[in-house]
Amino acid sequence: MRLFPLCFGLLPVLAVSAWGDPVEEGDALAKKGDCDGAIAAYTQAINLKTNLAMAYGGRGWAKGEKGDYAGEIADSTKAIELLPDFGDAYYNRGWAKAQKGDLAGAIADDTKAIELEPEDAVNYCGRAWAKSEGGDYDGAIADYTKAIKLNPDAVEAYCGRGRAKGAKGNYDGAGADYSRAIHLKPDSEDAWYGRAWARDEKGNLTGALADYTMAIQLKPDDAEAYAGRGAVKGEKGDYDGELADCNKAIELKPDDTEAYENRATAWEKKGDLDRALAEYSKIIALKPDDAMAYNNRGWDEFRKQDYGSAIRDATRSIQLDAKSGEAYGTRGWAKYGQGDSAGALADCQKAVGLAAADSRDDDEDQGLIEFIQGNYSKALASWQKAVEQDESVQKELEPWMAKAKAKLGPPL
Repeated sequence: MRLFPLCFGLLPVLAVSAWGDPVEEGDALAKKGDCDGAIAAYTQAINLKTNLAMAYGGRGWAKGEKGDYAGEIADSTKAIELLPDFGDAYYNRGWAKAQKGDLAGAIADDTKAIELEPEDAVNYCGRAWAKSEGGDYDGAIADYTKAIKLNPDAVEAYCGRGRAKGAKGNYDGAGADYSRAIHLKPDSEDAWYGRAWARDEKGNLTGALADYTMAIQLKPDDAEAYAGRGAVKGEKGDYDGELADCNKAIELKPDDTEAYENRATAWEKKGDLDRALAEYSKIIALKPDDAMAYNNRGWDEFRKQDYGSAIRDATRSIQLDAKSGEAYGTRGWAKYGQGDSAGALADCQKAVGLAAADSRDDDEDQGLIEFIQGNYSKALASWQKAVEQDESVQKELEPWMAKAKAKLGPPL
């Protein structure tokens, strides 16, 4: 959703003569959210050659609100040709370009809008959003901060800066920005949803659950909020609650792959691998290039001792994401299940190397490496470390730890 609508307050640049002018009518309809009516009114103005720059600018904005970004770009461009210093038209064209994935073009248009109207917080928010989408979180934070300085009540700027801070791992900062947005606008569903996510990342599950619930109360058809709350319920051990929320999310948004993934996790925790496999298959049907879904399905296939299928899925995951250490690990364990110790060793070593390059430990795969090489004490130590870091893997690793202990023999 667009952070800010067209700045109707700038329309007097080309003043309308009297109430009833089609541009004025279009503005009034746009403010009410009647985009179809607004488009018709602006089109009438264009046909009558009335206030053309504003008519094209307004019609472009209304088209964008309906998802016609190509139409918004075309109309905004025409508005700029007619009125080269039309800052709103640059902003709107930038927004439409961003929606179509042209982030460089969006940033260029927003920068021009800022040049024309340097005191307008809206323009900084538009550029910040495009920067954030492109991964320039520091640049986004700087622009959102400038917007907040210009307009300390800009709720959308606090939400946007919160998203950017969260993307950098600054969950405390993100939570503070979302809290400020909630203080300014208690009915901002985006703010409650964002703070819920930040709290979840910080491990404040109770707070996250409460915030997701508030977001759902404010917007009962928000599939993402249901999926997020479901995930939190799962983290708290309420797998039936997770399934219920994910079911609702999928009902509202049948292509919500996050909800299918969360539902798969719940089935795994409940021990129903067949249903988990079905969920991952659904994700793959919706997103055939989802490397993680292939890996996750492969891991469950390994757990069911369907090693051939696990190897095929892990290999496909690697083809889609060559840096997927998890997929190399999955394939390594499956190869070991087939009796291919050399292949398992090579894949697990690759997995551990990729994890190290990403500054992570991969104690599970390191344990299998040590086990294959006959270093049973080291294997046991690696697996124990994995359990200490993540208790959820204990049940899965217990049989392997028992094997390592058996190889070591009874204590002296």
